[in-house]
Amino acid sequence: SHDVAYWARSFVQDLERACKDHYSKRCWGIGLGLGFRVLSLSPSFRKLSTDYIVSAYKRTTRRAIFLDYDGTVVPQSSIIKVPSPEVITVLNTLCNDPKNTVFIKRKEFLEWLAPCEELGLAAEHGYFIRYISSDWKSIPAADLDWKEIVEPVMKLYTEATDGSNIETKDSAVVWHHQDADPDFGSCQAKELLDHLE
Repeated sequence: SHDVAYWARSFVQDLERACKDHYSKRCWGIGLGLGFRVLSLSPSFRKLSTDYIVSAYKRTTRRAIFLDYDGTVVPQSSIIKVPSPEVITVLNTLCNDPKNTVFIKRKEFLEWLAPCEELGLAAEHGYFIRYISSDWKSIPAADLDWKEIVEPVMKLYTEATDGSNIETKDSAVVWHHQDADPDFGSCQAKELLDHLE
């Protein structure tokens, strides 16, 4: 539904926005290989220090740790979705610390995680939760009528953003843009959020 002129205008607008206040920005390289990208940030931006994180971690008495499965427990691009023995050891070490509550964002109960008995699983942003040793629990009868309003709006953004798609879940509708142009997808996500709000 968008012709070449639309995409050309959109691209030029993106370039103009990227160049605005360019000389007052600081550039940071993030990632490796094909995942490498350059971020342009305000001069007041400071990278978070690893020493600061370790110090804060040691001082706290209660910690909630939420991990994503794809991209954290196993690499996002990995064909092998089984966590390595080292990862299982790290998860057990985190779970065995009484100060920690550890959850992985995953709906499917994976036999691979069975050795981590104290590990929690959270699905659909906490709508469903369980510990490995128990059954799924969910939020009591939520009103999901909002889906009828949200889905048509998301379809418009999916049509306008090459590489994006919609995932419908029991309690949510998710608009994915990780396969779109990173900057344009991120910009569209912000516009979609404003639109929905």
